[in-house]
Amino acid sequence: DDDASAEALAPDAAAGGTADAAPERWYGEVAMLGDALSRDIEGVTRRHAARLRADRLLPNLGALPEAQVRDHTGTIVCEVAHLLVAIGETAGRAPELLRDGSEILRLVAELHGAQRHRLGWSEPHFAHEAELLCEEVVGTLRHAAAEGTPDGRALAHATVLVRRLLEQARQTSIRGLHIAQVVAAT
Repeated sequence: DDDASAEALAPDAAAGGTADAAPERWYGEVAMLGDALSRDIEGVTRRHAARLRADRLLPNLGALPEAQVRDHTGTIVCEVAHLLVAIGETAGRAPELLRDGSEILRLVAELHGAQRHRLGWSEPHFAHEAELLCEEVVGTLRHAAAEGTPDGRALAHATVLVRRLLEQARQTSIRGLHIAQVVAAT
């Protein structure tokens, strides 16, 4: 499964399968966007936590300490940023980096699912949380692109990658939720 995750991040797959979907000149910009995301992890997680707390669809967040609300999110965003940089710097041709990054993301997402299970969350809660996180990450990339990338296609490519990564994390978090439910029932 991790090889499949790495393949999904390959240049052609991420941009929809066209052979010239991510020309070499875009890769430097994708790496730059990953660097920008890396520099704003604190801001992304802070804004995301504020949105989670303000959202009435998400249960049991009001009395939690900030560290618990933001638990795992910073690591997930950090790994997404790292994968963007790795793809950008290697033109997507370093499968070992992609596999390692995908494995780290998988492990953290499973732990996140178990943690959210303890808060009484269900699958729709994960979908909503993932949507809010994706909005924050993509917003950070858009801001960085507006300040430094001349070609909007690099942003589009990075956005596709981010959406894929966060969707994989959401699915894995749900798997972690189910595992935690089974363990709690025994």
